[in-house]
Parts: sequence; C-alpha cells; structure tokens
Amino acid sequence: MILVLSRYVKDDLESIFRCIPKENRFLITSKKDATEEKKTELKNIFKEVVFVDEYYDSSEVEIEALKLHKAYRYNRIVTPANGESDLIRAASLRSYLNLEGQSYESALAFRDKFIMKEEVSKAGIKTPEYSLINSTIDLLNFVDRVGYPIIIKPLRGVASINTRIFRTNEELINFLKLTNFSFEKIPMLAESYIEGKMFHVDGIVINGEVKAIWPSIYIGTAMDMVNGSFFANHLLSKENPMNFYICEFAKRVLSALPTPKSTVFHLELFQNRQNDLIFCEIASRAGGGYTNSIWTEAFEIPLRDIFYKIQAGLEIPKITLDFVPSCIPSSVVLPKKSGKIIKISQKCPLDYVSRYKTFFREGDITEETTDTMSPILSSLIIGESEGDIINKISGFLKWTEETMKYETQE
Repeated sequence: MILVLSRYVKDDLESIFRCIPKENRFLITSKKDATEEKKTELKNIFKEVVFVDEYYDSSEVEIEALKLHKAYRYNRIVTPANGESDLIRAASLRSYLNLEGQSYESALAFRDKFIMKEEVSKAGIKTPEYSLINSTIDLLNFVDRVGYPIIIKPLRGVASINTRIFRTNEELINFLKLTNFSFEKIPMLAESYIEGKMFHVDGIVINGEVKAIWPSIYIGTAMDMVNGSFFANHLLSKENPMNFYICEFAKRVLSALPTPKSTVFHLELFQNRQNDLIFCEIASRAGGGYTNSIWTEAFEIPLRDIFYKIQAGLEIPKITLDFVPSCIPSSVVLPKKSGKIIKISQKCPLDYVSRYKTFFREGDITEETTDTMSPILSSLIIGESEGDIINKISGFLKWTEETMKYETQE
C-alpha cells in the first residue's frame, strides 16, 4: 500500500503504479491546485484522495497522513521528483511510523544546504567557502573573511528562488536596505562564488550500488538566466575525458552522505579555473526541467518514473552494463523580460527541436524572470555529438531572436 504526497499531480501515476491495485493507493494533494476535472481523474486512480486547503502552510498533510495510516496501514510514502518540500515531510512521517524508505536524517542531509556541505567537507571533498547566515553581521563577517563575489541562497531553496550574487559592497548594501527581507526570519547560506564551468550529474542507486550515472554540462548558469540570459545544459559525450572524473567525484559525495539504499540523485558541481572539481549541492530525487526527457531520449530511462517506483518498493527495469547515450540531448530555456510580448512563435519548425513549449502569447505583459521556474519558453534539442549540439543550440537561439519581439516598458 502506498501514500502519495503531491501538491499537484502532473505525472501519469496510473501507469507508473499500474501493478499496485487501486484499493492500495492513497493520495494527499492540494484542493486549490486541482481543477474539478483533475479531482475526478484522481478519484479514479486512488482508493481515497484527501484534498487539503493549505498544502505547505499548515500541518494538514501530516494530520491527514496519520489518519490514513490508522485506517489503512499503508507501508510506503511516495513523493514526486519536483516535490522538494515533500521529501523532508515524507521522511519525517516514515521515521514516526517506522516505515521503509528515506529517513529524516538522510532527507535533511540532501535538502539542507548547510548540513550537506558540512558532511561533504568532513569527507575531504572541496566546497566553496561557506557560512550559515542568521543575521546581517554574520554576512558582513563572511564578506570580510572571503571577499567578493559571494552568493547567498536559502538553506532549503529551489530553482534559484531568492538566490543572489553580490560582486561589490554597493550591491550588498543596497540589498541589505530592502524592507521585505530579514535573515532572522529566513536563515541563508553564504558561499564564495566559483568562477569556471558548472556540471550536473544524474544517476540511480539500487541497494547501495550506483547502477546508472552520467554527467552534463551547463551552458551558462541559473544566475545567468535570472540576469536575463539563456540557460542550457547538455549531456557529455562518452569520449569526453571529464566523464570519468566527474562520475568518481559524484560517487565520493554519495559515500560521504547518508544516501538512501535506493534512490535517484541530481548533483551539481563546479570546475574552477585551476581545474579543481568543487561540490555545489545534491538532491535525492530526479533532476527538474528536461532532465527526465534528456535521459529518456539518450538512455530510454525515465528518471521520474524510476524515482516513484523506488519509493513504492517496485521493481525497476534492468540497466545494461554498456550504459552510454544514444544521442546528445540538450535543454534550453529563455528568461522573460519586463514588457509586452509583440511577437512569439507557438511552434518551432527546426527539425532537431524535439520539444518546444511557450508559456505566454502575443499581447501578454510579463515581468523579468527572477528564477529558473519562470521562463518564457523551453525546448529540448537533439544532437549527435557535443559539437553538433552546440551548433544546434546556436541555431535555435538565432531562430528565437528572429521570432520573438518585446515592447519594453520604461
């Protein structure tokens, strides 16, 4: 029996859990995030669906989860790959109810950026300079110690929301004068900013063994997107010499943390200008954005589905030893600008663009992007090699320049 915790449901859970009878499936979700049509659909998939009024801003979910356990004695709790806040909530419920799956200690180490860096640095793995920030003085002391540039981020943030980079004292002072922010209310992590390349590594751990792992490189960073530039990433080719070193680095990180016996993971790291690999952060879930689509295209492995099945205790498809990508996919997202959209194409004619999605139409007025969750459009591009995918990304960006126009507002 499984209990799914998900604020909104966008994955095909009926297909993913098809081998679990309907009478053994339960769901807690948000009332205000589900249409009447969606509510009917969910009731056809689960034996019981509990719609709560405040999914994150109250303890309704925990209360209803305990009620369902008393009534049905479910033995697994499942969260979606995009449910960052649900990871700790589910783990705490598992610990309280003595259920199998990721423990609270493990979830916290993979969610709290200060705790994860403490554990990783104890294992001798390089990290940026970092410090827990509970007050303005904490931050000023950190700047005095490491200098500029620095970056600050919420301890348990997602998608670069409220993440900021400061390159000068003037930028920092202007931020500290804001009236709607307080470190006492929102503790943050401060880090030295690493100049260089950024990678991410995705993979699958089964019974304590890494069964699948492959790195990707970012073109630009999440902060570039916040600052108005495109944000992209693509798989590395099997010929890239960085493959081995990045995968070994990821395995060291997994060994340093209380990694669940079986899980999907998404790790980010830097390569600085001295070619050192430096830890950024890691999550015990599938990567967001087009990560799932990239792995499905390149390896025929849907990471999101695997993540659900691992938590539910279901068998996953066997992964072959000759694990190499069949192509080099890339995701590209473009940020919004402040102004009125005069022109935007709802379809992309380029044959190498596998998926293309716009989130706005002509005439819409948008505000400047402040995180990676609010682009104007996103795309999945398929290449045959790293050189080929770079050329195709350039071609796609040139096409968007020609087909997208803004009327900026003063």
